[in-house]
Amino acid sequence: MLSLTKKSKENKDNKESARSCLIASACRLFAKLGLDKTSTRDIAQDSNVNISMISYHFGGKEGLYKQVLQDFAEAITKNIVLIEQKFISIDMTKNSFKEEMSDIIDNMIRTRIENPEICTLLSREKIEGMPLSREIHEKIFYPLVQKFLAIIDKAQKKKIVRTDINPTLFFILMTEGLFGFFEMAACKTQLSNHYEDLVSDPVQLRNQIIKIYLEGIIL
Repeated sequence: MLSLTKKSKENKDNKESARSCLIASACRLFAKLGLDKTSTRDIAQDSNVNISMISYHFGGKEGLYKQVLQDFAEAITKNIVLIEQKFISIDMTKNSFKEEMSDIIDNMIRTRIENPEICTLLSREKIEGMPLSREIHEKIFYPLVQKFLAIIDKAQKKKIVRTDINPTLFFILMTEGLFGFFEMAACKTQLSNHYEDLVSDPVQLRNQIIKIYLEGIIL
């Protein structure tokens, strides 16, 4: 009985390992080649997993693509919830608002640095009109955005943030600006000579974003 139980556990671990390997390889290949130019055979060879496991775990290539994005979205959700719990019992002041925004920006920067391939997928999805990620965006990302907007709305009611600022526009400009910064940095143009230190120093990058978006650039 013990040997059967151990074998069953090993089989389960092997399946989970195969699933993880497929997701990791798919992420790299989808980011590099796009969905249409990436074949299930490419993914199977890159991950060293039997091609039949793609259908077994995900129902096919599109299902695997969506799972890559969903796993990413769920990981972001966990991080945002931790930040939310940290500040939920703290009365909002100018300092606590700035600290909470600082944590959120840190999380955005860390997310982009640690997940460049998935961020590339999301950028391509936005350009193409979200053909495959719309459901994930509406189900997972939109509620996260609402949490951010609620923070800005509360700060406006507390007279910490100007009331004539549109919170949604603020969110879009800040997040797209941050992710666009990394996309531009990856192009290695002459412009990168002017901000190379920011790419390798997340703390300095975060401080610059706070100065620009929270404190403003006018003296």
